[in-house]
Amino acid sequence: MHLGTTLDGFFPVKASVTLETSRESRVRFHEAADGGRTATVFGGLAAARTWAAGYGAVRPGELDLLESMAADAAWYRRGTGLQFLPTGGQRVNMLSREESSLAYLEHYMPAPVRTEHGVVLGYSAGPRRAAVVGEGIPLPVPASGAPRCRLTASAYARGRTTLLVRYRDAARGVVAEHRAVATGGASTFDRIALHCPEAPPAPAVHADLLVTGEFTRPAVTLGPELYAWGEGQRVPSVVVEQNASALLWAGSRCLDAATYARPAYTITELRTGDPA
Repeated sequence: MHLGTTLDGFFPVKASVTLETSRESRVRFHEAADGGRTATVFGGLAAARTWAAGYGAVRPGELDLLESMAADAAWYRRGTGLQFLPTGGQRVNMLSREESSLAYLEHYMPAPVRTEHGVVLGYSAGPRRAAVVGEGIPLPVPASGAPRCRLTASAYARGRTTLLVRYRDAARGVVAEHRAVATGGASTFDRIALHCPEAPPAPAVHADLLVTGEFTRPAVTLGPELYAWGEGQRVPSVVVEQNASALLWAGSRCLDAATYARPAYTITELRTGDPA
């Protein structure tokens, strides 16, 4: 999994043994006297999530990043706050859940449309100016000496459509961009993709995705491959807490001084509201 900010990019975190996701239900059911049932939805169907990350046996220093984020409030004042990408999220969709569903786009049309994989709800009506679909996506920081990976952007499009990936530095200055123009179906929405020909340049710490045309189901993934579409995995604002730690072994001899612990963390999504 990854944690980071728009000023620093995404840092890899040691994979946990378990990563459980939970969320509170936003639906309340009501039984009527005649046996009927109604439902009330509070604040939208997309409830905030909590991830419980458990580790089996770690030595001091193996979770320095998590420990720092759980102890130092300064992390939450950098960029747009602390962002989270669950394990494997970089291969599914680095957009947020709302960005991938187009829920906040000005020209969003809540109507069913047909893609090559079936019917989905909602699409962008295709204004002439580019729609900012994903903004401030932190770029994964590679291991020391390792090359940076290219990005792949995609969407389901109808007619002539432009995909634009724009790389920005910590001051939000544009340092590079890649563009692809493709034509989707005439009546259905077909998958189009932009395989960025180069890796993000060294100053780039985050990226934006802009799309012009009629489209639905956008995605950004890490690497040159085009993966099957998945809902946006990036969580734009979270808080990290360490809520437990069990001491497994503390060496007492000079030649066996290793210490092992079993820590547990919670990563809680912060939300300011849901689209109507």
